[in-house]
Amino acid sequence: MKVTITVGNAGPSAAAKTGTALLIPRGWTVASPGGGTVIGKQLITFTAATLAAGGTITYTVTLTAPPAKGPALLTAGVACTVKDPNYRNNLTVTLIQVS
Repeated sequence: MKVTITVGNAGPSAAAKTGTALLIPRGWTVASPGGGTVIGKQLITFTAATLAAGGTITYTVTLTAPPAKGPALLTAGVACTVKDPNYRNNLTVTLIQVS
């Protein structure tokens, strides 16, 4: 399963030293980290030097689902060294169904 993470910077300033993390559900495996760094078995991290105001960065990873069917949560978050006026939009959770 390919998972695409798009990180956007709504501004007002450029984001410096942007770090993005994808938490992998238990039982899933990373087939390809898409240029990210795998930490343990449950986390992939990405870094970018800067992200311009209004800009986006896209990361694509490939995961392998476990044989068990059912729901799983994918959680991604982003942070940077520049103060964010709206930090609440830096986390997302997506429910996926393995069938």
